[in-house]
Amino acid sequence: MTTRLPHSPFHPGEQALQARHRRRGQMERIGSKMIRAYMPDQHRDFYRQLPFLLLAGLDVAGRPRVSILEGEPGFIHSPDARTLAIAAHAAGVVPGLQLEPGSPLGLLGIELHSRRRNRVNGKIGAAGAGGLRLRVDQSFGNCAKYIQARQWRWSGEPAGQAVAGADRARARQLVAAADTFFIASASGALPQAAAGKPGAAGVDVSHRGGRPGFVSWRDGERLLFADYQGNYFFNTLGNLLNDPRCSLLFIDFNSGDLLHISGTAEIHFDRDRVDFSSGALQMVEIRIQKLEFYAAALRLRWRFLDYSKFLPA
Repeated sequence: MTTRLPHSPFHPGEQALQARHRRRGQMERIGSKMIRAYMPDQHRDFYRQLPFLLLAGLDVAGRPRVSILEGEPGFIHSPDARTLAIAAHAAGVVPGLQLEPGSPLGLLGIELHSRRRNRVNGKIGAAGAGGLRLRVDQSFGNCAKYIQARQWRWSGEPAGQAVAGADRARARQLVAAADTFFIASASGALPQAAAGKPGAAGVDVSHRGGRPGFVSWRDGERLLFADYQGNYFFNTLGNLLNDPRCSLLFIDFNSGDLLHISGTAEIHFDRDRVDFSSGALQMVEIRIQKLEFYAAALRLRWRFLDYSKFLPA
């Protein structure tokens, strides 16, 4: 089985940011080796042991949307190296996601206590009573940077269903305390898509971490977060250059509450807008369009262990 994609693993938005940071050639060499068109066995085994999974898809208007599923370890499995399956009994919050065969889907498996994470992007091959099956276009690992270690457990309480669409006081509280969130983005309409190249257009879900305060509520309609040095792939920010629409998911790890924010992103690079001494490479401003609050949406709870050693002081 080949380890190489039949084309560059990076689209023009990602390439533009790599070039801006003078990493274009280096990332092409690294990406062509790391980003595979199938899942290696260690990735397949990794997903099988997870109790939750982040996923990104599109809503009916074509906007990226991030969500989460939980289940007993084993609810995710890989019957073969080009397929990832999610059992029908998985629970979570996925309103608005288009989950028909052929729809793009991005998955993030993350194990907080070990700080391991792997990503899979592709298209839905089947969806129905038997669950979901993803046809893999891209599979790759991510480094452990900026992940806060937490140990999971089941709460023993049923997941809630309450939704408060405009609970801004609770939203502000969650954001102010956040050291972790997840962001969904879409690559938009790309020239490669016309050629039918796999992975040319799709969605992605990514982790962001920092000390509380690294993401802040600037006013009633904006969020701002620091984007730190990562692997220089720029999967998320490259997508946002092509299509600024995005969504963010915040988890209250103590209560199982979820905050979902839909909006549009603007990336700031200039010294007047970025405090480079804080460790940020750039800042990302989110103009909020919609808030959704899900009370006790998860049965999972997490115990904080420690902050990442890579976080800026």
